[in-house]
Formats: sequence, structure tokens, C-alpha cells
Amino acid sequence: MRSPRMGDNPSSYSPRLSFLDRISSHPLAAPLLYILALFLFVAFAIAPTLIGILGNLKLVGVALQDPQLLEQTRVAVVNSFAVASIVVAIDLVLGIPLAWLIARGRLPGLRFLDTLVDMPLVMPTAAAGYSVLLFWSNPEYSPVRGVVPIGFFTVLLLHFTFTFPYVVRTVVGGLQTADLSYEIPARTLGASPLTTARTVTLPLIKPSIISALVLAYARSLSETGATMMVTGPHFFTGPVLIKYWKEQGRLEPLVFVSIVMILSSVMLLSILSWVAKRYRIRLPWFSPVSEARLSGGGWTGLRDGAALLFFFAIIIIPTFFIFRAATDFRDWSALASHTEWRTFWGALGISFAVAGLVTLVDAVLGIPVALGIARRRYGRFTPVVDGLVSLPILVPTVALGSSVHLLRQLYLRALPEFWAIVIAHISFTAPFLVKVFQAGVEAIDPEIEYVARTLGASPLRTFRTITLPIARNALLAGAILVFVRSVDETGATMAVVEKTQTAPVVLVAWVKKGLVPMSWAAFGGIVLVAVSFIALLIVRTIFGARMRVGG
Repeated sequence: MRSPRMGDNPSSYSPRLSFLDRISSHPLAAPLLYILALFLFVAFAIAPTLIGILGNLKLVGVALQDPQLLEQTRVAVVNSFAVASIVVAIDLVLGIPLAWLIARGRLPGLRFLDTLVDMPLVMPTAAAGYSVLLFWSNPEYSPVRGVVPIGFFTVLLLHFTFTFPYVVRTVVGGLQTADLSYEIPARTLGASPLTTARTVTLPLIKPSIISALVLAYARSLSETGATMMVTGPHFFTGPVLIKYWKEQGRLEPLVFVSIVMILSSVMLLSILSWVAKRYRIRLPWFSPVSEARLSGGGWTGLRDGAALLFFFAIIIIPTFFIFRAATDFRDWSALASHTEWRTFWGALGISFAVAGLVTLVDAVLGIPVALGIARRRYGRFTPVVDGLVSLPILVPTVALGSSVHLLRQLYLRALPEFWAIVIAHISFTAPFLVKVFQAGVEAIDPEIEYVARTLGASPLRTFRTITLPIARNALLAGAILVFVRSVDETGATMAVVEKTQTAPVVLVAWVKKGLVPMSWAAFGGIVLVAVSFIALLIVRTIFGARMRVGG
């Protein structure tokens, strides 16, 4: 046998390597994997999103001839972007400090706080909207005497509840993935914690901050169900206007508003991503003495206190205020005997089965795509692929569900409703995992992977032993976002099916149709949130233990 030469892959001589490791070393293996992953991603996440809208483009011409519709669309789209811009700006200012506390703090109970961040995402959106409305604007129930008028400000307060967790979760993943070895020299050379954060840490987690900005912005722009609960009769956002025209049975304005929202959202988010990636994060600069003072315990405590106060006063308490009605629940025997509760328990099982399958499929489809984008394996088309991945996030879920329903009616009539729900949920959740994991991979120095490859490691072994262990916190963050987003979804599920129900759909029907007492609906919401909380806490505990064992 000849001796290995420079450029040979030493792994080819090891009998212990797995078959997949050998396959991954083939020159065509990686390109084929990235192309196949992108094809499957487009088939499951992109095509269902667009088929219904693109199939009705001819209706746009009819809508353009209606001046009143054009003015309604302009006002609604401006409202959507104004709300999203204000919400995301405040989310970043207060979400980054909270993420820093969770990822780097040493206070007791941080694991509990870490899990609590995800809970607003599990709350059914209609129930969350109703809860926010009761807390801020109902004089009878509101602890603040209903001082906030229904309309623009209630929409702002509502959107904080479901965008803030996305920012915190994404930045936490970035902070946990960032290499501390870059911060230690700065601290050793005398830099204060604030100076180190400004000059070292924040630039390191810049991809995660960009990802958080895009995800939160897109989530605010696409929300429909909860926003309808707090807009009032005269305030419209783009998605609410789409829902309005769907209820009126008019396809022309529905398709027109959907296209305007999609195009304007893609343009704005593409510009934001382009600017953010090409310009450094610049923060106000103070003198070293001033930064040292601001790094002191008093200022740090004030920063953490402000973030925690915002989190509990604006996010947690208003989101779960509706559960106050659950204290009136006394019908314990009905939990097992009443028809509505038996329906709820079955729907709860469906919700978690769908969420589990969706998370698994998203991971299989999303990890290769995220790697391909982060390492620019798609060449000059990488920015196009990156924008394509973000597209389903921007589509209002009610429009997405309608598109999947149309696809099923035209070509997949034999497809069971359960799998139609899975496809619909994959469409709007897969981009979340891709964007978050992509940010985690981009935070890893490619030189580390290059060294492993030059030492003979196959691409798969490099990913398995280098990339994945470093970026697994980002992967976990993405999986959590996918899971809670799937459990939470109402609009797309209601649009895509006729008989099968998930737990949020049952709760919405209970509240809107008055099928059960309010205390029952509130108690059902508590059950959904509690089961989700326990599931996420168990996953995080197991994952954390494995990390500690693994080093």
C-alpha cells in the first residue's frame, strides 16, 4: 500500500470510519446534499406558500382599478410596518440585556427564566389577543383601568408579547455559541465588561442579532389572529385586511393585498439584512473611565432590572392575564366525562404530535440549507437562497393555510388532514430553524473546520465533531422556536382543515362561539401552557446535562 501524500484523505485508510463518513468525502457528496436539501425545502416550505397566490395573479388587474381598495391597502401596509419597526427596535434594546442575563448570568432560577421566555409563544394567539385586550383596555377587568385605547397602541402592546421571545431566544443561542476565548484577552488587558461587550462580544454575535431582527420583524408583519382581537373596527394592518377580504369571499383584494405585503416585506427585510451585514454594529462610545463605571454592579443591576421589568410587566402578565378566569373552574369531573373536554384532550395529543414531527422534519431539511447559506455553498446564488428561505415567514399564516388547502383540493385529495396540518406548519416554521442555526454557524470561525479537514477529517465528521457541538445551542434555540410556533398556531390550521382540530383551535372555538364557560377555556389554556412548559423544561434539562457531560 502506498504511503499517504499531501492532499490525501487519511480517513480513507481507517476501517473504523462509518459508511456515511466515507460517502461524505466524495467530491460530489456535499454539492448533491445541499442541492437536494434546497429542493426539498422549496417543495415543502416554499411551494405551498405561493401556489394559491400565484395561481390567481390575473385578479390583480381587477384590484388595481379600485381606488378605495388601493387606499385601504396603502394605509394597512403602512400601519403594519410602523408597528413592526417600533416593536422590533424596543425588542432589541431590552431583549439583548435579558438574553445576556440568561446566557451569562449567575443568578439562581435562570433556567426557569430561560424556559419562561418561551411561554408566550405557546399561548394560543386568539387567547393572547383577548388577554392583552382585557389587561390594557377593558375598564371592568383591567388592573390599569383600561387606559390604553383600542387600536394602534393595543396592537403595539400585543406584538411585544410574541416578538420579544424570538429576539431573546435567538440572541441567547448566539451568546452561548460565541467563543469566550476572544473575550478573555480583552478582559485580561484591562477592558471593562462594557468595553468588551461593545468591541468583542456584540460583533461576534452580530449574525444572531440580525437573525433576531429579521425573525421578529417578519413575525410582527405576518400576525393575523391575535391582531384582529385588539385592532378595533377602524384600524387595519395588512394581514387583518387580508382576513377581512377572505371573510367577505372576495379573492381580488385578498390576492392583491397578499402580494403587496409579500413584496414590500421581502424588499424591506432584504435591505435591512444587506445593511446590517455590511456595516459594523456601532454603539455610543464613552471614555474608558465612563465605561468602567457603567460596568459596575449598580448600572448592571439597573440594566437587568429594566429588562426584567419589561419582560414581566409588558410580556408575561398581560399575556397570561386571562388565566385569572381559571380560578373559577370547579367542574373537575367534567375533565374526563364531558364531550368538549374529551375533544380537547384528543386535540392536545394532535398538537404535540404535529409539533414533534414538524420539528424533526424542519431539522432534517433545515440544517443542510442553513450550512449551505452560512458557508456560501450556493455560490453567487447564496443571497437569493437566503431571501427565499425567509419568504414563508413573511406570508400571513391564514393566506399560507389557504394556499395549502387549495393545493390539497387540486392535487392531494387523498392526503389525510393530519398530514395537511404538518405540511402547513412546516411551511412557516422551517425558516425559523434555518435562520437561527445559520446565525450560530456563521458565528463559528471557518478556520476551525478547515484545520479539521486538513488533518483528514471527512466533511461529515467535521460537522459531527466540530460544527454541531459548537452550534448546538443555536440548533436547540431554533428547535424550540419551531416547536412552540407549531403548538401555538391557529390561523393556518383552521384554514387548511375542516374536521381535525388542534388544542389552540379548540380553545378559539370555545371562546369565540361560547361553547363552554370562560373558566373552562381559561383552564384549557393553562393546561396547554403547563404541558408545553414541562416538555420544554425537560428537553432543556436533558440537553444541558449532555452539554456538561460532553465537556
